[in-house]
Amino acid sequence: MRWLPLGAGEDPRTASSALGDHLCYNQDDFGPAKSLPLIGDFSAAALALAQHESPGRTGEIWRDGRKVCQIRLSADIHGLWIIEPAR
Repeated sequence: MRWLPLGAGEDPRTASSALGDHLCYNQDDFGPAKSLPLIGDFSAAALALAQHESPGRTGEIWRDGRKVCQIRLSADIHGLWIIEPAR
């Protein structure tokens, strides 16, 4: 598995149709936009990969062109995951 860079301004909803389930990060102060296809139990895979991102950086899990949820490691409490449903 490897990260796939997203082009500047590329919409993750468009990328999701080509990638299937994936974890997506938008370009922000923590790093560039990137996406990772998720295979198998996508929740466990997303958390395993997201643990290597900077605390406070928000990732999005997408399925079939829809955002499922947002995930991030707390910047304040070590090891605490914050998972929010899509809005």
